[in-house]
Amino acid sequence: MRPTFVPFLALFAVACNGGSESDTNVDPGDIDCEVDGAASAYTALWGIDGTEPDCEVIVTDDCPQGYHVAGNTRFYVGEVTWDADGAVCGYEAKVVYPNAQWHTDTPDVDDCLVVWSLSGTVTPDTGSYTYTLTMHAALDSGQSTCLSEYTQFEASSYDVVYHLTFGTDDVSTVFFESGNPFANGFGTDNGPDAAGAVTYASAGGCEILGSADCPI
Repeated sequence: MRPTFVPFLALFAVACNGGSESDTNVDPGDIDCEVDGAASAYTALWGIDGTEPDCEVIVTDDCPQGYHVAGNTRFYVGEVTWDADGAVCGYEAKVVYPNAQWHTDTPDVDDCLVVWSLSGTVTPDTGSYTYTLTMHAALDSGQSTCLSEYTQFEASSYDVVYHLTFGTDDVSTVFFESGNPFANGFGTDNGPDAAGAVTYASAGGCEILGSADCPI
């Protein structure tokens, strides 16, 4: 998992809208390993716009009253394509939607992306998954659109292993190396030793910026 500077992370189960039948005919050549650059682009693609979960007041198990602090709603989205030799190209992006308090504290803040470029290999999985993606992620400052005051605390690089399954109509599920589900999506599975692709989005979560005391 990628490191982050945020000390509190409240996860909420949010259904992704990827994987509809109209999205399944994805040609690997259509994924060019570049990012749109605008958080709003993912509203149309995935039906997410930063309003769910509602992170204006961030509630955790330790603070049921909720933190009234700067924070954001965030999702992870990604696109990965591979060739017949198993070489992987792609990106993973953190889509950030600031809450009202963050807007008040930092007037210049806006919906934004933190982007990492992905490279690595894909191999057929011999267990319960279809493929295993073994990748290195490197922060792409040129594609990232969040303020540097935020991105400077993100990981400059990380190594990650994802397991990938393809189901009916090329609907896909991405799992962490541990086996815990990470994201849902759609793509193209042409079988081993052939080119393929997947695009995905995670469930939403809330982040608190910096430290905060739970109100009494």
